[in-house]
Amino acid sequence: MSRTVAPTPPTTDADTLVVVGRFIEPFDAHIAVGALQTAGLDATIQQEHVAGLHAPLSIASGGALVLVPRRDAAQALLVLKGSAVQR
Repeated sequence: MSRTVAPTPPTTDADTLVVVGRFIEPFDAHIAVGALQTAGLDATIQQEHVAGLHAPLSIASGGALVLVPRRDAAQALLVLKGSAVQR
């Protein structure tokens, strides 16, 4: 039996995720993502579990990372700069 696989949509450089924030506390990263999503931007968190489990390892690995598509990075930085979350 053969199975068809849907083609993967092409990605552009604008779709590549880039880091716009680093937080020691995952809670702060979630607040930042909430602010970005409220502004209409797609955002996600990476490495939040490492940050929550072991603080020294979190610091060494860069903390919980907030990522957005490259095309939204400039606007995301403005949103974060205007919020109390970005330190």
